[in-house]
Amino acid sequence: MDLFQTCYAFTKGAEGGVVNNPDDPGGLTNTGLTLPDLRRFSRTATASDLMTLTDGEIQAIYLALYFLPVAGWQLPKPLALMVFDHGVAAGVGDSAMLLQGLLLVEVDGYIGSQTLAAADAVTAAEMPGFVTALSAAQGADYARKADARFFLKGWDLRLDARTTAAKALIT
Repeated sequence: MDLFQTCYAFTKGAEGGVVNNPDDPGGLTNTGLTLPDLRRFSRTATASDLMTLTDGEIQAIYLALYFLPVAGWQLPKPLALMVFDHGVAAGVGDSAMLLQGLLLVEVDGYIGSQTLAAADAVTAAEMPGFVTALSAAQGADYARKADARFFLKGWDLRLDARTTAAKALIT
């Protein structure tokens, strides 16, 4: 299974199916995707279209909106999962900036050559500790969100699972 499929399988399992939680500012979602996400692909998309997305369509949207913007295919596997899944839940730019802050590179929300070089410099021996530090930063990011009072427990459970899955990818 390639890296995107590994990351996608984790995120799809964490996001579930069609949800319309009144406490969620994203409103109606399907596997974590909102109607504005879908409208970035099809300007005329409707709520009905969102609810009936195929797995292939969901994968294409996740790839374009979340995996490619965080350079997931170029990051070390554990970091790709951590940054991609957090990006889906909290925003790609925020997720990239947390990684950059820990790597001590320019924090601009764009994963480019400087960030990739610093990520590649994290050794296999350092990676478990780095993943733990990134997990702590992501947990703090969740706690700062305006809707944390409704979702923090679930986000923390997902973060724990993501951290465990990321550490299992360390080679």
